[in-house]
Amino acid sequence: MTDPEFKSPWDPENHRPPSSGGGSSGNGPSFWKMYKWVIIPIVAVCVLLWMLPDFSLSGDRGAALIYDLLLLAMVGSGLIVHIRSNPGQALRNIAGWVIILGILALGYSIWTGSGRLGQELNPAAGQVANGSISFPATAGSHYLLRVQVNGEPVNFMLDTGASDVILTARDARQAGIDPDRLSYSHPYDTANGRNFGARVVIAEMSLGPIQLENVRASVIRDGLDQSLLGMSFLDRLSAYQVKDNILTLFP
Repeated sequence: MTDPEFKSPWDPENHRPPSSGGGSSGNGPSFWKMYKWVIIPIVAVCVLLWMLPDFSLSGDRGAALIYDLLLLAMVGSGLIVHIRSNPGQALRNIAGWVIILGILALGYSIWTGSGRLGQELNPAAGQVANGSISFPATAGSHYLLRVQVNGEPVNFMLDTGASDVILTARDARQAGIDPDRLSYSHPYDTANGRNFGARVVIAEMSLGPIQLENVRASVIRDGLDQSLLGMSFLDRLSAYQVKDNILTLFP
């Protein structure tokens, strides 16, 4: 009598070849199901390149294009595989990266002054548009401008009552002008009374699209907390205007 649980090693059932439907054994996913999102984009990129009539592999641009497209296909398909294999974790990772990139974009906007928020938090950076640069008024109705003076950033306050560009001793030193070697003989009337400044010529001043050379200026050693952007700068522009608390300068 044969035991019903006993299976002979010569039983044909034990030597049946594996099914070709999924290409895998057990319950695990098949190779095609796991990697089709990697294979399909790479093949599609290769076919697209082959169909382009003027594409050539001989130049550096052709090789660079192939590299960039294949890299994009592999990274993108790898992301799809990750999302399909573990959607919850993938979405958490994507959300984390979105937050990080958002913080970086916000920091860039504040630092450069681009965008509405950047303008509000850093008004001295200005906003370039249509060949001009604009600055919003501060809470005290002043206009602050960050100008490159001899290649160094200097913060100015607009003062149409000042005949010259006025530099504090600190800002002059930052711009490469030694205030200790100047002669302070030119009188100026400031908010703190009569003061004396030293006449200088600034080799270069740049502000967005505005590039000026050999700008007349003065350095005041004491009694001034903020450098002033005066008429020796403004008179060199084609135009400037104040409208709706927005200062706009035109090269």
